Amino acid sequence: MIVALAALGLTLMLVVWRYAPPPARPAQAPAAEFSAARARLALARALAFSPAGDVVAHPTGSAANAAVRERLAAVLRGLGLRPVVEERRSCGRWGRCATVSNLLAIIPGRDPRLPAVLLACHYDSVAAGPGAADDGAGVATTLEVARALLARPRLLREVWLLLDDGEEPGLLGAEAFVRDAARRSRISAVINVEARGTTGPSLLFELSPGNARLVSAVADALPRPVTNSIYYTLYQRLPNDTDLTVFKREGLAGVNFAFVGGPLRYHTPRDDLAHLDGDSLQHLGDHALAMARALGDAGGSWHARRDDVFFDFLTFRVVRWPERWTLPLALAGALLVLVAVWLTRRRAGAGGRPLVGAACALGAVLVAAGLGWALAALLRRAGALPYQWVAHGGPARLAFWSLGVAVAALVAWLAGDRLRARGVFAATWIGWALLAVVAAAAMPGVSYPLVVPMLIAGLAGVLGALAGLGMAWVTLAPLLAAALLFFPLVWMLDEGMGTSAMPAISALVALVLTGALPAFAVAPRRTRALLAVAAAVAVLAGALGAWLQPPFTADAPRPLSLVLYHDAEARQTRWIASAAEGSLPPALARDGGFAAAPQHPYPWAAWYAAWVAPVPALSLTPPELVTPTTALTADGWLLRARLRSLRDAPTAGVYVPGDRLLSARLGGEAVLLPPAPERDAWEVVEDVTVPAGPAGGVELELAFRGTEP
Repeated sequence: MIVALAALGLTLMLVVWRYAPPPARPAQAPAAEFSAARARLALARALAFSPAGDVVAHPTGSAANAAVRERLAAVLRGLGLRPVVEERRSCGRWGRCATVSNLLAIIPGRDPRLPAVLLACHYDSVAAGPGAADDGAGVATTLEVARALLARPRLLREVWLLLDDGEEPGLLGAEAFVRDAARRSRISAVINVEARGTTGPSLLFELSPGNARLVSAVADALPRPVTNSIYYTLYQRLPNDTDLTVFKREGLAGVNFAFVGGPLRYHTPRDDLAHLDGDSLQHLGDHALAMARALGDAGGSWHARRDDVFFDFLTFRVVRWPERWTLPLALAGALLVLVAVWLTRRRAGAGGRPLVGAACALGAVLVAAGLGWALAALLRRAGALPYQWVAHGGPARLAFWSLGVAVAALVAWLAGDRLRARGVFAATWIGWALLAVVAAAAMPGVSYPLVVPMLIAGLAGVLGALAGLGMAWVTLAPLLAAALLFFPLVWMLDEGMGTSAMPAISALVALVLTGALPAFAVAPRRTRALLAVAAAVAVLAGALGAWLQPPFTADAPRPLSLVLYHDAEARQTRWIASAAEGSLPPALARDGGFAAAPQHPYPWAAWYAAWVAPVPALSLTPPELVTPTTALTADGWLLRARLRSLRDAPTAGVYVPGDRLLSARLGGEAVLLPPAPERDAWEVVEDVTVPAGPAGGVELELAFRGTEP
């Protein structure tokens, strides 16, 4: 048991060490290498600054964004490139439109006839923050990768650098880029660089379908890779979008990199240069540069007819196999486990109490999940976990990891002498085999953490039975395999998913420790009790630390939306506040005069509830629909009008019945509406750059189903 626990502890230490990003290289690094220090300097030259020297937000359509674009063009020209600005009106899938200005520069290749590699990022920010990481990290990476590529002889293919505009309003720059079909056909593969936070390792979290050739290139090229097919499989099922979403929709092959640590600074004023982690920028740049060289120096297509199952082994290398092999591997492993159980039973005779072992293994996972859910609910009720992420996540992480250990040790202690090594080995790995086969059949990409340890358990069991080894030693190899595959996933889980994933952390740790139950079975009952007590103390210490630490700080702020809403017709002005954690800060609620209960403040969004506080009425000129005309067609109503603002509003839009909306055009550009079943009762059609003044505005054309008004 001591050996098993020591091995698990060493594995966790290796995970923590290996999954930290590598140290940032200085500005004096060799010219052909990526240097985070050089990349940060290039980014600092490009960003917009306030008179006080602070980095400022530069959303699409703003003067600050135009200034950033001009500085980026100057940096690219300083590298000897010839950037061009491509301006066009673009609409995204969710009704947002804008005039975007993309920057495109080309690094020549040895054979310009071959399709190029596209290195893409976006340079616009949200209005709430300066975007030094999102996507300043992508901009800095692109500039430094370009410099490093130019420091060596040319690659086989051209590398196109796309710094696009309007990603935050709805991937508008990418939509504008792919509108040119002839140019789109000139792209062989896309490398997209993003950030959802300000720190953490660079994750290869998304690839295009038919990824076998891309995975092969990743395995050969990436230094310190952090990737697996679980990210790829699950991300395809999540409602998250980046520019790669647009490129994939158009049939382009591609890979997507991002870091996700420090999520409370995402889309806030704290997404600034001071909080952009240099080590994370280094890891992101190493990955982008390696992929640019790998994809740019290879011929042929990057599309394949199959996907691979893949994962990194402690960031040393990527292990992969064709997805179609997964179910046969799982079935072979299950057969090996059954043979191992039969050989063990034949050698040692009947007994072993497999039912007790099954109850312990299954009970450990279920009880850990249940207690993890209860602990998370208790900490949320106590105010320690008010939101998906908190400023100090270490104590909670300690509590939920330790809970999985405590439950496994407690179950082993309660079982006493009824827990036998042979029985619990048989029950545990037969259970793993069932899970592995089901996962391999249903979702092969997520099954490898079950399939690989189960295969090793079968092999170790057969060889151990033939060699006469004790069960405590036979179980060590599959236990280590389970820890090496599950611990990196569990370690990244709370940064990626937040506090909602904490119960899953406890359950997965307990699942790994089911592989240690044979070692627990041969340990004295007192030793099991001591482990359970020590782990329980760690749970209490972590929970207490989570409760005592402030959930938010100045550098990891509380997410809060505060809107000043003026109804010009009713001549009413109100504050509308909403907080993701479901309650307002007490001082804001008290001093702002907010109502005690949430209300429905917007007539076009009956589903939305928020806290409301009165404000003295403002005198603001409302937006206008000028010269509206309607016509009844065979399908329903057609409305034409000009939408304009007389007060230089940067954003204007209309809300219309989404279930009746057939099509929309803004400024002559078709709006890509979501499928009808996915539309809200009211669908927003919004423009981010409406020209102001009496002669300004944008032409609007809406078609509705039905003859009612």
